[in-house]
Parts: sequence; structure tokens; C-alpha cells
Amino acid sequence: MTNWMREPLHKHYAQSLSVDNMLYDSETDHQRIKVFENGTFGRILTLDDVVQTTEGDNFVYHEMLTHVPILAHGAAKRVLIIGGGDGGMAREVLRHTSVNHVTMVEIDAGVVEFSKKYLPTLSQGAFDDPRLELVIKDGAVFMRETEQTYDVIIVDSTDPIGPGEVLFTDTFYGHAQRALTENGILVTQNGVPFMQGDEQVSHWLHCTFVRLHVKRLLHVSLHIFDHFRVHNHSPFNGFVRCTRFERKISCCSATSTLFCAWHQKNYSSLVEGLPPSMV
Repeated sequence: MTNWMREPLHKHYAQSLSVDNMLYDSETDHQRIKVFENGTFGRILTLDDVVQTTEGDNFVYHEMLTHVPILAHGAAKRVLIIGGGDGGMAREVLRHTSVNHVTMVEIDAGVVEFSKKYLPTLSQGAFDDPRLELVIKDGAVFMRETEQTYDVIIVDSTDPIGPGEVLFTDTFYGHAQRALTENGILVTQNGVPFMQGDEQVSHWLHCTFVRLHVKRLLHVSLHIFDHFRVHNHSPFNGFVRCTRFERKISCCSATSTLFCAWHQKNYSSLVEGLPPSMV
């Protein structure tokens, strides 16, 4: 008999995935981690029984939250990733040869170690790249204490509830702004606008408050969307913030063209990395 994992996503909506083979099931000081195989999506990572990423469709999320801000910046050399312990975000950032240093801050060393072992297709050697500096630390604490500056900061966090809520506060954004270079860009994930409307409205109001009340914070904002993925089976929402008003034209009008051209040049196949069942 097939075992099924059921994840309630929203008030009237849930998803089920067949657990064809449980590869890893362990509880750390922070969360319960599972990795199992699924016939459609390959290996799937869950934290506290919430899907975080899959071999089959992780590229949708990781590509949009890395290439869009890096190409919009145009000359990014130093990138900071908050979270991203599976290595997928670092994998995409390190595709850019112009980037010479990446700092990845992950709160849970266990996520990194088991991802290397059970989800190697996500990182694809990123943890061995000499440009990557891995820091095991709370992202909010790192942002408050760091004296380094970055051209692009990517917040690969959980949703703005529970432990991840601290990464969506005006205090965190203030520290992030201080850590950005003059033309720096901050990008965060912000959930699903069509399924998490209350969170979206709350976040819009919060960002308006931040812009009005935190001096010299992030002045230009725009939204980016990816397509359906198993994490929540609805178009996903990313939020890009820039430190300079002049960045608006570059971000809004040219980045989509740059992304398409860069993707065509740097990917040998649009199905690269997909499990055989999805090719």
C-alpha cells in the first residue's frame, strides 16, 4: 500500500504526495526534517511536514530569486543569501562568473549536511565552490551584526509566520539596508498572492510603513512571479527592493530580456536537472 503525505496549505486547500521511499526522517534542535522519493517530483524535502523544495521543480523558485536581482543590478560581485540550506539558491548565484563572493547564512547545520547527502542535485557542487562562505547562524542576528556590505541580498526564508517572522520586520529590513552597497538590491519570497491574500495585504501595509518611517530604507519595490510549483501549487510571489530610485527602470523594463538571453546562453537544456519522469 502506498503511503501518502498530506499538507494542509490553506483554509480550504491541501495537497497530497505519495511517499514512495522515505530516505531520511530526523528531528534537529530546530525542526523535523524529512526527505522522501516521489514518482513525479523526485526527492522532496519537508520541514515539519511542510514541503520546502523538490528535485523536479525547485529551479522555478531558485532561478527567479537569483537571476532577476543579479541581472537587474548589472555588476553584482558580492551576494548574501539568508537561509537556503539546501544549496539551490547558491547553485544559481554561482552560475554568474561575475560574482566573486557568496555568503550563505543558514541557522540549521543539519539542513546543510543532509542536503549534501540526500539532495545533491539541488546544490550541484555549490558547497565546494571556493567563492562560497557558509555561516551557521541565525540570519536576523547575522544581519544585525555584520559589518560587510553586499550588492545583492537574497532572503530565502520560510513564510512570515513562526520562526521566519523575524525576517519580515522593519528592524530586519533596516539592518539589510545598512548591509547593501549604494546600488544594492534586496529580494525576498513573499508567499502566494492568490492563496495567501491576508499575508500579502499585511505585507504590503508593512512595507508601506517601513518606507514611510524608516529613514533611508529601500526606495523602489516591484513584484516578480514564478509559475506553479509543488511547494504551494500556485504562482509564487517575490519582492524586490532597491536602494536607489534610478534602479527602477533597469529592474522593470530590461531585466526580463536580460534573463531570457542569459538563461538561453547558460543552460544547455530547459529540463536540466529534472527527474526522468518530468522530462
